[in-house]
Amino acid sequence: MIPGDAAHELELAELAGRIGCAYVKQGLSPPFALREAIRSWRGLRQDEIMAIIAQHFEQCRRFYVAGCGDAHFAMVRAAISKALEAKHPRPTEPVRPRRRPRGLQRLHHAGGRVDIYDDRDVSDAGQEDDQAASVERPFGLPGYEHAGEPIGEDDEADA
Repeated sequence: MIPGDAAHELELAELAGRIGCAYVKQGLSPPFALREAIRSWRGLRQDEIMAIIAQHFEQCRRFYVAGCGDAHFAMVRAAISKALEAKHPRPTEPVRPRRRPRGLQRLHHAGGRVDIYDDRDVSDAGQEDDQAASVERPFGLPGYEHAGEPIGEDDEADA
């Protein structure tokens, strides 16, 4: 069916009428954005859309206290969009695997120690085991090594 032709517009008007009647039966005014929303709901049959709306009214009736159908129409649109996505899933692109970096890797520990691992393959490195070295990181801020004793570390307090 081509959008804009008479049969398509008649089908949209019929669905808008059915949804409007469902809202009025619940004591609500139909949403103002109903016709624009219906145009984006192609792919679902009218009975499926009406079932989603009936289920919404069963689950969310406590939200409608003022008689306005616009208040939570976004929830109806979200439920119908979810049903559309379930019925017609979008194709996803395959995720390319990330390439592992080669060579030396540094692993920082909370204790200030840095481990350096050589993660090359055995065939690349010509060795059977991975090499590991432990390197101590300097304590304190760089450039302040000769500034004196840190505050709070008194020898007299320990005595």
